[in-house]
Amino acid sequence: MSALLNSDQQSTYAQRFTGFLHVHISEAWKRFLLAFAGLVLAFAAAVFSRVSRDSGDLWATVILASVALLLATIVGLTTVPYLARRVAVPRVRDAFDYDVTRIGVVYILTALVIGIAALNTGNNLLYIIVAVMLASILISGIASSMTLRAMKLDIHVPEHVFCSRAAMVRIVLQNQYRYFPCFSVVVAPAKLNKARKQWRLEETIFSFPGGRPAGKQWFHLPDRVLRRVAPTATLPPVFRESIYFPLVATSSEASADLAVRFERRGRFRQDSFTLSTGFPFAFLTKKRRVSLQREILV
Repeated sequence: MSALLNSDQQSTYAQRFTGFLHVHISEAWKRFLLAFAGLVLAFAAAVFSRVSRDSGDLWATVILASVALLLATIVGLTTVPYLARRVAVPRVRDAFDYDVTRIGVVYILTALVIGIAALNTGNNLLYIIVAVMLASILISGIASSMTLRAMKLDIHVPEHVFCSRAAMVRIVLQNQYRYFPCFSVVVAPAKLNKARKQWRLEETIFSFPGGRPAGKQWFHLPDRVLRRVAPTATLPPVFRESIYFPLVATSSEASADLAVRFERRGRFRQDSFTLSTGFPFAFLTKKRRVSLQREILV
């Protein structure tokens, strides 16, 4: 196999393979095993909760049922979004993410308490209330996803920008829906991930014996060494502030001007932006990452 590939192809494949092993497999398996252990513990707590209920131990029933629901909620909030973001379908992997707000935390805890009461009392009205509360979370997620998927972002930057002078940048949001308006959309620069050292396969020369000077060694062979190298330096970002759009009407666009100021000369570049919304109930703040490169020479 190595004889059929040149050195550049071997280096590329080695970098991809080591990066895949270091990031995707280890993290995915870690999440999977933790989720599996959490679900097993939640199932065991639910079974013992039923046993405690049949035996008449009220406090043990409440504690075990609470532990089961809490473990299932933690697994759902930490593992399911992580796995969903790694699905190979392009529309599903369209950079959707979410953050749970304070209102959402209070709402989920309230639904958890009512769910525990429904399990212990067997009251059908409490089951209906829990079902409605969970359906509201589902509707909120669907509505926010539809809102962000309909948005098309464009950024207009000026051609001439001078140091220590304000320049106006126009942000344009277009609603691609013909019958549905979009509400409460925030455009913000994407957060930069912390740069980490990466593994790289570098070409070198193997010499034997290794302790002798270069002219007194017996032979030299081409070799490759896997090393961790520092990441390349990135350009500073163009945008640091966010813009709020309360309403984007159907089949139309909304625009806003943002003043930017640079305190030094040079090149500034922004590679991506985020569109976020809490519509309609603000239980979750859903975000969509948009790849849109803009560069300014100050």
